[in-house]
Amino acid sequence: MTTQKILAGKGIVGERVEKWSIRFSIADEVSAQALALELSQFGFTRVDGYPNGKGSWAVSARSYGPFRGVEAQGVLERAAVTIARPFGGIPEMIGSGANPPHARPKPLPIMLDRPGVQPPVPALIPVVTPPKAHLSMTPDLVERRQPDLSGLDVIDWASIAAVGETGARIPDRLRRLAAIDASGDSDGWSDALEAVTELLTNSGDLWDAAAVTVPFLAELARCTGVAAHRRDLTAWLFALAGGVATELILDADRAAIQRRAPAASAEVLRTYEAVGAEVGSLLATWAAQPPAVQLQLARLAGLFPEHGRGLRGEIAAFADGITGTRQHVILHLVLALLDERYEDAVVLAAPTGRWRMGHLDNAWLDAPGITNRASAEHALDRSTLHD
Repeated sequence: MTTQKILAGKGIVGERVEKWSIRFSIADEVSAQALALELSQFGFTRVDGYPNGKGSWAVSARSYGPFRGVEAQGVLERAAVTIARPFGGIPEMIGSGANPPHARPKPLPIMLDRPGVQPPVPALIPVVTPPKAHLSMTPDLVERRQPDLSGLDVIDWASIAAVGETGARIPDRLRRLAAIDASGDSDGWSDALEAVTELLTNSGDLWDAAAVTVPFLAELARCTGVAAHRRDLTAWLFALAGGVATELILDADRAAIQRRAPAASAEVLRTYEAVGAEVGSLLATWAAQPPAVQLQLARLAGLFPEHGRGLRGEIAAFADGITGTRQHVILHLVLALLDERYEDAVVLAAPTGRWRMGHLDNAWLDAPGITNRASAEHALDRSTLHD
């Protein structure tokens, strides 16, 4: 199970945040005492430690603000994780928002309060993101054909783990999605697509059904005559494949303490490989696709450079035609990945990570044992356009 990171507030740049907290798992009481003291001396307002019921201890640190925006949260996370690492503290949960502190029902073994004290947060320069370009759904030269979904009948979906127990509902939902696509019912499309994807992933975790479903989503993406549907399906394939770098980063601190390399879960790796098997045929349609679909294909090209390098010239020309826009930055991030300029990719992504009601979490990028490529792929994964 990977570490869960929960952001209770929206985390938008400039938002006033009234509380920020982080919780660590740590081996024993002696280590918990030492870590709690270090966190308190650094400047966290409240630090608690207590047995977590799993044979180890939990140490939580809080700051009650006010401070502003995701940049400040990133500074606090980097500081806390760096302090905890020598003590074997593994980050488990991070939260932010306007919630007041809750009183504990009874004294805890470790309770360190420093009212009015705040951890040092340097002045941060706001990042102004460029405007979005309007990418057209035309010209669209892709011809619709009937998708081949016959493979649905040879899979034992009831034996495959999915959100809500098994994947038994997936075949019917995929057929409904195909029927809605064929009918041109744009109003029902989003709900039908969500009905499929909600069985594949929840709270950032992928289930076994994701890898098994990928070939059918890719088949629909190749066959649909509706450009908007093609864009959505391709974006979902990218989202399903983009979790490898994130899982490596989430596992990095635990791996460093256990003296091993960071690892991603089997479900995430299988899904990445499943998408990789479809990327070549999807990218082969580049010339027939409208710009809105080409953007999503370019992101897949960056994630699978062994397939994407053949389109480097086309992607560069696309970027040159939309200078000064957010998509221009994303395309240059893709080009950096194709060229193996991974550090450049992370620098380029600095403003883009705030485009999806979240942020490019610099604390993750500082994780131990993470390659520059994984950091760059994580940056690309965060660089979406949903404000």
